[in-house]
Amino acid sequence: MAKIAPFQDIIRTYSEYSNAIHWNKEPKELYEPFEYIMKQQGKKLRPLSLLLSYNLFENNLHPALDAAYGIE
Repeated sequence: MAKIAPFQDIIRTYSEYSNAIHWNKEPKELYEPFEYIMKQQGKKLRPLSLLLSYNLFENNLHPALDAAYGIE
């Protein structure tokens, strides 16, 4: 069984990951709305739920970050 990380650590890991993604690509009409949506502040319940569930079985959250970002 994995060692469960503190909730704040999981939030910080996801925030660092999502802030490192840049949507400044072409065509701007396509990517600007994505950037706007993904940079919104909110609860981020879906990605955090995925990461919390993943952390029940694995210590390293990095393999699940793409999936967490994708469901948001």
